Amino acid sequence: MLVLVYRLNHQKTSSDNMISPASVNIREVKLTNMNHWVISEGKLEGQRKACLSFDRSDTVVYIGKTKQGGDLREGSMVFGPGDDLSKGQLLAQIDHREVISKIAALEAQLLSAKNRKQEATARRMLAMNEVDLAKQTLQRIEHLYQQGLTAQEQREQADLKVKNAEMLLTSATSQINIATHDVQQIKANLNQSTIILEKNSLFAPFDGVITAMNISKHSHSQSNIAPAGHNIQTAPCDIIVMELHHYELPLEIPDHEAQIVREGQTVYLAANQADLYMASQQGFSNGQIAKGEVWSISPSINPQNHSRRIRVRVEANESLRDGGFIHAWIHANTISDAITLPLTTISFNHEDAPFVFVVRNNLAEQRWLTLGHEIMDQVEVVRGVSAGEWVITHGYERLKHNSPVQIIGHL
Repeated sequence: MLVLVYRLNHQKTSSDNMISPASVNIREVKLTNMNHWVISEGKLEGQRKACLSFDRSDTVVYIGKTKQGGDLREGSMVFGPGDDLSKGQLLAQIDHREVISKIAALEAQLLSAKNRKQEATARRMLAMNEVDLAKQTLQRIEHLYQQGLTAQEQREQADLKVKNAEMLLTSATSQINIATHDVQQIKANLNQSTIILEKNSLFAPFDGVITAMNISKHSHSQSNIAPAGHNIQTAPCDIIVMELHHYELPLEIPDHEAQIVREGQTVYLAANQADLYMASQQGFSNGQIAKGEVWSISPSINPQNHSRRIRVRVEANESLRDGGFIHAWIHANTISDAITLPLTTISFNHEDAPFVFVVRNNLAEQRWLTLGHEIMDQVEVVRGVSAGEWVITHGYERLKHNSPVQIIGHL
């Protein structure tokens, strides 16, 4: 009876001293190319916009027409100047009856001045002929007078006719000069009035779409001219026209990240951050994400948030909208032959020192790590593990150095 009790107690003590292997999943450490992304977000803008406003306040008497014959409105397509057009589509006009009346009066004055110039030119031609004829007559009489064949009185009369003809020529020339000056002055006034008439009209500066229509027929234009440097997004314009084919995305990026950004680097854009992440897993090969490039990098640092302004340009895409909030991933560089691990694989001790467990001879070997760049859900491992080793990805929570493990899955 005593022997049986001893054997049972001995078997129980031996069972307590045995440690069951922990079930773990592992993945092989491999060298890979690690894309370094600079991630930001901003509000998309049309790359080319025009703020159109009248120079003076007045009643709007005309609104341009669409192809269907209706009044122009937000979303209407308009056309700009071309090879055979000096001005684009007429978008709107304010009341210009006074200017038109002035132009009509100036045109009548111009016609009158041209007629006076033409009449004076004709008189000058007649006067020139009269002068030539009078001089010929004087020359002939002078010759006869020298021979004693004519009287002094005839000679004096011929000389007087020459002087009268020359006076008429001088008068006609003076009238031509006066009429020429009048024509030039009237033309200048007419050009000025025509410019005023053009300022009473708004024309499309380029092919595009109306994004803001703040006037309508019979409404009153407030002559809101945006000052220099005013943000066109909030400028008080009568009409805003935007070119459709290109957008620009201004980004505020921390200076330490902006230092690795270069002009021409590829940028992927989407309204949803998750779409960008999913596309990155597929190497951005599905073509559903907008693709642009870094256009400019400001050398100045914003003192408020220690950031720099970077502008991205991108061609139009169905997923892009003017004023839309857009996420952007800038492909800054690629780290070649890097060792990367998922962030979820790495543990930290109470001093925030990172470590992982590596499987060696069915034991969990603890490795302390030196980490590099952290990009998305991956982190670069500079020191601690080598290519070809197997790192425990699941089931490491209760492991200790040299804990026995049982591999149930691997990647």
